[in-house]
Amino acid sequence: MNADNAASRDTAAASACPFCGIHCDDAVAVDGRFLVGCPVACRQRERAQNPQPRWDNKQLTAAEVFDLWRQAGTQDKVVSFGAAGMSLVQRLLDDPMTGRYVFVGDRERSVDVLMKSLIRESLVSATLGDVRQHADHVWLVGDIEAAFPRLGRWISPKAKIHKIKRLSESDLVRIANPRVDPLGSYLSILIGPGALGDDPNDSAVLAEMLLSRVRRHNASERSRVTLTWIDPIVSAASVYGWMTNRRLLTNRGEANIRIGSPVPGSLPVVMQLGGVDGGVQYSKGFLPAEIAGVNHDDVVTRGDGTITLPVRSEQLVDGDAGYEKTCIDWLREWALGGQTLGAGLPDA
Repeated sequence: MNADNAASRDTAAASACPFCGIHCDDAVAVDGRFLVGCPVACRQRERAQNPQPRWDNKQLTAAEVFDLWRQAGTQDKVVSFGAAGMSLVQRLLDDPMTGRYVFVGDRERSVDVLMKSLIRESLVSATLGDVRQHADHVWLVGDIEAAFPRLGRWISPKAKIHKIKRLSESDLVRIANPRVDPLGSYLSILIGPGALGDDPNDSAVLAEMLLSRVRRHNASERSRVTLTWIDPIVSAASVYGWMTNRRLLTNRGEANIRIGSPVPGSLPVVMQLGGVDGGVQYSKGFLPAEIAGVNHDDVVTRGDGTITLPVRSEQLVDGDAGYEKTCIDWLREWALGGQTLGAGLPDA
């Protein structure tokens, strides 16, 4: 058996990787081995092993962490989704007790303002498959390679790549004047974290200008310019949209509870429930619960919104990744003011 056939055998029934928004479907073998050396996946996999309840930097029991959370006195009724699987989000939204909460999402600012502007401009973003098949010029804007190290597999080896730390007006001029600075027959602009800067007003204006230049270019030139980004919370946002017929709004600091792992652009919260613990940078407290693809099976959507993929939990981590209560259990108990869960509450 040659190497290609061996790789095919190893990945035939493999899980998609749960650790970033691309959800590579060639990275995890059926026995849980990683077949690639992605630094994000390897780092997150290490953190997912033996998750421990935490308050600040101190490991405690789950009951002690919950008591400290309650004693903090915050009125936490706004819950933000980080990276979470689709079935978990559906169960949360279905549960009567979670009707006491308002849900938002940890969407990175550049992606958020572009999505809002796209709706107004009636433009459609390109998929990673479009980039791979058509783009002969690619702009990598922001910290996209650090956030998604295997993005390169979606770019043709023949494509000319230009890296931009932050999009500027001079870059927009290049789109407006392709005869002065040729952009090839198909330019794909891949938007990463921080691509439009940190200032909310400036980033919104820059997004509007970018989309206006792209629309005018595509209307008057023979070449094409498209936009693509990876939204790590698209799984949660999709389920929320289907179940509520509303758009999942972006957390801008009003949430004090996070469900699932922090993602690029996540703001600090008081308590993280489930997911991979991002440390005190992202939450004061952490209570272990579900981690999609690590300790429970789930389904996720790739961050460009194109495909749903299974993430299976068998043998992905070496240590114990168990948990005492689910995210729904913790939210129920919090809604009851810390009372013990009693009879009459529906099962998760």
